[in-house]
Amino acid sequence: MRKRPRGSRLSSISCAFGIIGAISLIFVNMQKFQAWEGVKKERPSSKTPAAVETETNEYGEVGLSPIETTMRSRTDVNNAQAKYVLSRKPNIGCPPQFKGLDKFDPTGTGTNQYLTSLKLMEKGLNDPTVLCYVITTSAEHGPSGKARAVHQTWGQQCDKLLLISDKEDSSIGAITVNMPNGNADTYDNLWMKNQAAQKYVFAEYGRKFDYFLKADDNSFIIMENLKGYLRSAPIANQNDLGKPLLLGRRWHNGGIVWISGGAGYLLNNPALELVVKSIGEDYCTGHVKGEPEDRLTAMCLAHHHVTPVDTRDNIGAERFLAFTPGNNVHYRIAQYKGFWYNDFSFDLKDYPGCCSKEVISFHYVDAKLMLALDDALHHCKVKNT
Repeated sequence: MRKRPRGSRLSSISCAFGIIGAISLIFVNMQKFQAWEGVKKERPSSKTPAAVETETNEYGEVGLSPIETTMRSRTDVNNAQAKYVLSRKPNIGCPPQFKGLDKFDPTGTGTNQYLTSLKLMEKGLNDPTVLCYVITTSAEHGPSGKARAVHQTWGQQCDKLLLISDKEDSSIGAITVNMPNGNADTYDNLWMKNQAAQKYVFAEYGRKFDYFLKADDNSFIIMENLKGYLRSAPIANQNDLGKPLLLGRRWHNGGIVWISGGAGYLLNNPALELVVKSIGEDYCTGHVKGEPEDRLTAMCLAHHHVTPVDTRDNIGAERFLAFTPGNNVHYRIAQYKGFWYNDFSFDLKDYPGCCSKEVISFHYVDAKLMLALDDALHHCKVKNT
């Protein structure tokens, strides 16, 4: 029998190995296909309309965080928002997220309307630094509490956040302060608690920050607009000259001008130092129960000829708002004759004249509305014009 040439035998062997390899590849791919089919049966592909529809939630939109029934972690919220944003066309924005906000506003139904008109200011190269100290209690530390909501939302944009409470809680950065004369940490002693907070903040952080923001746990601060306002020439120039500044929503009554504590107010370094040094003096009452801390803080500074700055915008609309967005929209001066809000405000106007498009703060914001506002303003591509 004639022997095959050596090259021919090598070709046959290579061919055999090739066939075996191909069969193995087919087998492996079949296993992968079966595994993928199993995964698909367990969860629908995110690319299919059916899968997207299953994520429609309280807003009536796809991919927004379900915050009406549960307080999810910010990671969950951000992931849901990221999915929603990526599903939108570039440069379109996502105005539909405003449609469902009214249901979260317990005091009004104009939140959608107002937020649609807002302008978020751009971050500056040399923005002033802001320490935020928020007055709260341990009752608001829990998963559905306002203190935790502050910590999860606008508090993250402060250069430093301190939650001043009656109990420490490292999970949200809550601390306690020494109440004067051993007084209890109660609402009636709010002025004393605020004094203790101001002393602590000045001792630990004085001159380390440009401004110190006092807020309540039901305040909501739009930090972009706050810092944009602080770097505006009229404010920045006075601060650079070392002039004490008290900034917030002004009230007036009986010849006294003060600021709203709930809407949040700011002291620059010289102003905070004056307040702390004045505490305990006759003109700056040290231990008074039941008196509003915002009024007494202003009275302490008034002795030094420091009065609250007019923080309204160029058309006379307020930047610091004392109510929720919806309540500001629907408030009518004529319907509330004799109400303190009418009497204490400067040149009060009905919406839209009342409320600046460069708004800095809202008040009476509960935890659910706080998360809803934060989602709408910061976790969607919202048009700023």
